[in-house]
Amino acid sequence: MDLMKPIKNDDGSAIILALVMLMLLTLIGTSANNTATIEIQIAGNDRDYKQLFYMAEAASMEGLQTIADITNTSQLQPGSGSAPSYIVGSALDAYADLKTTGQTSAVGSGTLYAVRAKGIAPGSSLDMSSPTQLYEFEVHGMSEDRGYAHVELGFRRRF
Repeated sequence: MDLMKPIKNDDGSAIILALVMLMLLTLIGTSANNTATIEIQIAGNDRDYKQLFYMAEAASMEGLQTIADITNTSQLQPGSGSAPSYIVGSALDAYADLKTTGQTSAVGSGTLYAVRAKGIAPGSSLDMSSPTQLYEFEVHGMSEDRGYAHVELGFRRRF
């Protein structure tokens, strides 16, 4: 038997090569499918985040409108019928505070706003050029649906 003699029987090599190529193409297709699925989830999360943010911002703007509708400082007192959304006292930093004290917004379900009247702005009482006082407000807007967004705005207005 001659050991240096080449093997003449290579009939099965084509099928092995085809199976290796099919396995590589399957791996590439599977990873492309996983990447596309993750990208779709990322886009959906981004859409949800933006929607929540804009709804919370719209609720804040609704709170600003309630301040613009005030005609005098007597309406800043808690419990006055014309301004039920005003919170006087503690800050609204916590999620639970806004959830229990906020007004339901017309923007959509799960959307709230609250306005905190902070009183006369520091240093504004020294302004003798104006007969009115400068009041300071905190306006909070919140939206929750598949997530949570909270927008806080500062606002000043003369009365």
